[in-house]
Formats: sequence, structure tokens, C-alpha cells
Amino acid sequence: MTKSFNTRPALTKITEGLTLIAMVGLTFVSATALATAPIQMVQPVVHQLPTVEITVKKHQLPAVVMTVKRSHTA
Repeated sequence: MTKSFNTRPALTKITEGLTLIAMVGLTFVSATALATAPIQMVQPVVHQLPTVEITVKKHQLPAVVMTVKRSHTA
């Protein structure tokens, strides 16, 4: 009797481990980059845009009248 070897659980554990290592590494790299970089405060520049007025012609839709008749079925 031959028994087949399923590699899916092993590959899943390996990829989960590598993902965790990459996430921890990126966290430490970003933390050290933020801790060592001098932060210079830059004054924000505020731009005032001119006021825009939009005028639209109002369209009047025609009135719709419906008449309904009841049919007589026997």
C-alpha cells in the first residue's frame, strides 16, 4: 500500500512563518527609520481658490396622466 505525501500543510506553515518574519522585520525597520530621522516641521501652505458660481437652467418635465380601466372577466 502506497501512502501519498501531502505537502500542503508543510508549505502553509512555511509561508505563514516567512510572512510573520517579513512583517516583524518591516515593523522594526520602519520603527528605526522613524526614530533616527530628524523631523523638521514645515509650515503648511494654504491656497485659497476663487469662488465658482454655477447657474443651471431648470427643466420642467411634462405632467403624466394615467387612466386605468378595470377589465370584466367572467
